[in-house]
Amino acid sequence: MSEYRPHTKPFMERCCELYDVRPESLRPLLARMRECRFAKGDTVIRTGARHTAFYLLESGIWREYFFDNDGEETTHWFFTPGEAVFSTWSYARNAPSRVSVEAVCDSVALCIEQRELEELYASSIELAGLGRKIIENHLLGIENWLLDGGERKAADRYRTLLNDTPEVLRHTSLKHIASYLRITPQSLSRIRASIHK
Repeated sequence: MSEYRPHTKPFMERCCELYDVRPESLRPLLARMRECRFAKGDTVIRTGARHTAFYLLESGIWREYFFDNDGEETTHWFFTPGEAVFSTWSYARNAPSRVSVEAVCDSVALCIEQRELEELYASSIELAGLGRKIIENHLLGIENWLLDGGERKAADRYRTLLNDTPEVLRHTSLKHIASYLRITPQSLSRIRASIHK
């Protein structure tokens, strides 16, 4: 890890939009974070390991996945710039992670250890509020994913991905996108063909 350099404007705007905060509220946190670089395919968080780092993704795409009962990978989430990434189990319970996170492409993230982060939260009501908003955003994302999988057609979920985060589609394999949408790669190919014709 190297010392953190000044952040980019798009990254700041995305963080502020996601967590409904002012840039001034983020600066004390960003000042304590370090820059980490990951190459395509690098594992950021590994299933079965305790991982106490907290990341803000500055550039690139990461995917979170778990192994089903048959040992197959199931993609659960894609992280895009501005999003917070951490192991829920390690963060909340000091337990091994039940998911893995990998860099889909070369990426830059800002990192801070949980101990330092908790110290920051304890030092400022505003920073503690930021921490709460990050957790709330995380929970809402998980609930939306769970509900959308059962209530919306796969084609609609693909259109949402296409409209909201087209960078995910540019950098991610069809296999992982299909897994995220909970369909087969063949079904995804048919959906793509019908939408893009």
